[in-house]
Amino acid sequence: MRKNRTQPPFPPDPEPLDPLWDRIREHIDSTDTELKQAVADFYFNSITQNPNLGFPLVEDTLAVFIFTSTSSTSPQVAGDFNGWDGGGHQMTRLTGTNIWFLEILFERDARLDYKYITNGSNWILDPRNPRRVTGGYGPNSEIAMPDYVDPPEIIEYPDIPHGTVSTTSFHSDILNNTRNVRVYLPPGYDETGDPYPVIYVHDGYEYVRLGYMPNVLDYCIAHGICQPMIAVFVDPVNRNNEYWLNDDFERFFIEELVPDMEATFNGTSNPSERGVMGASLGGVTSVQLAHRHPDVFGFAGGHSSALWIDDDAMVDEVANDEYRNVRYYLDAGTYEQSILVPSEHLKDILEASRYDVKWRVWHEGHSWGQWRAHTDEILEYFAPVNGNI
Repeated sequence: MRKNRTQPPFPPDPEPLDPLWDRIREHIDSTDTELKQAVADFYFNSITQNPNLGFPLVEDTLAVFIFTSTSSTSPQVAGDFNGWDGGGHQMTRLTGTNIWFLEILFERDARLDYKYITNGSNWILDPRNPRRVTGGYGPNSEIAMPDYVDPPEIIEYPDIPHGTVSTTSFHSDILNNTRNVRVYLPPGYDETGDPYPVIYVHDGYEYVRLGYMPNVLDYCIAHGICQPMIAVFVDPVNRNNEYWLNDDFERFFIEELVPDMEATFNGTSNPSERGVMGASLGGVTSVQLAHRHPDVFGFAGGHSSALWIDDDAMVDEVANDEYRNVRYYLDAGTYEQSILVPSEHLKDILEASRYDVKWRVWHEGHSWGQWRAHTDEILEYFAPVNGNI
């Protein structure tokens, strides 16, 4: 969890203290023109050296983005909070300085990706902010508000048991292509003992590389958050085509991949202990596979599922079909409205039909920073240590 923020040793103010940012601006505004830059530099250097502060400057629900530029053209800020609008939010110059700022109010537990835009087209990381989150298009800067808790489970700990990850190539006769499949086997894997729950993961390499899911599995198993399980990380070949309610991809999964994995590893054949999960389009195809094949998958997990595809076709299919014995985990961010609205609609449909569903909403955007921090929620719900699956 982020440390409590305290005020740096700036000149004393009457009690009660005004917000730090207000005091900085008032001090600079009231300073003679030739001294404004020196005063600004003093404040921002002091913030840099204070371990309880940082950039963007965060106070309660206020986030102040701060950028240094001698250009007369306003820098901009783009991120999860404005749909990565290339026009961005325009920054304002502190009069008499080379400091530009932008004030935005966020929820106290929000976590968001962003970048600065200079000269209208140059997208850059925040040079004052060491926090980074890597996504499918490279790294972004990250702002975390005071009540956001950094996920401990994504870290690799040397003092807990670790599972193993092996990579193989898998050829599909149905799709006439070959893809990488990575298989996580839990610590102490026993190929002759009781079969393990199995979770199949779309965008497999992304979940390994950007979602740190092997670390999450190690942590959750070691801390009794979930049962030991096998995870099958499946890479796409043509992602948009395969994950867009593709019947042949569905057949590949059900008729080729699952039988082969079941024959190779000590995974269960019980649908209630076999799940499938993914993010965005991967969340949609997870719902598709479980809903259409409850005899294979009794669980579907979706991070920010892009259920808007084909005018909510998958939502309508679930709504119009009879009940299936499938449990669901669904979540979405308040900063991804095109995802949140149909996901909440599906949640309402499932609950009305008495499905077992876990629904979570986060003050975050469409980002691996969100998904990696909540994979433990899926694993715990899929295979809890206490209680039946």
